[in-house]
Amino acid sequence: MQNPFKILTIDPDPQSLKTITNIVRLHPDYQLTHLDSAALIYEIIQYQDFEMALCDFTIAANDQFQLVRTLRKTYPGIGILLLVNSGENRFSVKALEAGADGFFNKPFTYEEFALTHDPGYWKALDRADWWKENS
Repeated sequence: MQNPFKILTIDPDPQSLKTITNIVRLHPDYQLTHLDSAALIYEIIQYQDFEMALCDFTIAANDQFQLVRTLRKTYPGIGILLLVNSGENRFSVKALEAGADGFFNKPFTYEEFALTHDPGYWKALDRADWWKENS
């Protein structure tokens, strides 16, 4: 059995969690760790490796994107995507400068999430190396 594709989600939104959980169920090689706040994130990342992090934009913005910087420093190759509610993307440049790779608008669909496993998606984000490292 190959190593699981580990996804970390940090989002208090039950609809986002439901969508992500339903997607993970379709892929037995995915492993999901979910937090509804950033309170335990710094402890968890000391002991687990992740290939992808999906983080609520508001949580990421609350600490001036330090969470994003920490994830990027801890896992240089991780894909970091922020989950954005309508109107929240006014700080998008700061998030990208902190190390985020991109955004999903909430609510998102399976098809939108599936894009994250398309090499063209990462190439468009100028992270063509991500797919090669994580496939």
